[in-house]
Amino acid sequence: MSKFLDLLKEKIIVFDGAMGVSLQVMNLSIDDWGGPQFENCSENLLYTRPDAVEKVHTSFLDIGCDVIETNSFGGSEVVLTEAIPVLPSGKPDLAALKGGKNVTPTGTNPAAER
Repeated sequence: MSKFLDLLKEKIIVFDGAMGVSLQVMNLSIDDWGGPQFENCSENLLYTRPDAVEKVHTSFLDIGCDVIETNSFGGSEVVLTEAIPVLPSGKPDLAALKGGKNVTPTGTNPAAER
């Protein structure tokens, strides 16, 4: 935590944003989403198209974001059970974390410590 606070004293830290919009503009098919019941459920893309999620993460790093957030905004068990009870019972938050971690070293902003 102290490293993060020290960095804040030196510069403005840029976080990513608009994961959902970034996925929408990819024009993914219904099959990519996992079927009609999962359309627009970006958390399911962690299972069906992790490459699409990783592509968005990479694009954020490539433009200079210092921090990428996981694709798990609606990934809590409570939300998913209410909204889409048939979502795989795996851990969406863990899948999101793995997806973000996969792209972290590939950002093209060499000045940024990641």
